Amino acid sequence: MLPRSVHGGGERHGFIPQLIAMARTKGVSGYIGDGASRWPVVHLMDAVRLYRPAVEQALASAVLNAVGDEAVPVQPQPLRRSQ
Repeated sequence: MLPRSVHGGGERHGFIPQLIAMARTKGVSGYIGDGASRWPVVHLMDAVRLYRPAVEQALASAVLNAVGDEAVPVQPQPLRRSQ
C-alpha cells in the first residue's frame, strides 16, 4: 500500500494536486488545527523502484516493509512555481 500522497512529474489526480488547485482557486490553503500533523509521502519514481522488484521477485507469502524520510508537516508551505 502506498502512502496517501504519491507525487511526481505530471501527477494531476492525487490528493496533493487537488489541495494545490483548491488553494490557487481560493487564494488560501487550509489545514486542520495547527497543521502539526504529518503525512507520509513518496515520489512516484521511488515507489516504482520499490514496488517493481517486490512484485516481480518477492514470494507470495513475503511481508515487505519500506521506510524512508520522515513524513512532511501538513501546515502549508510557500508554493513554488515549476520551471
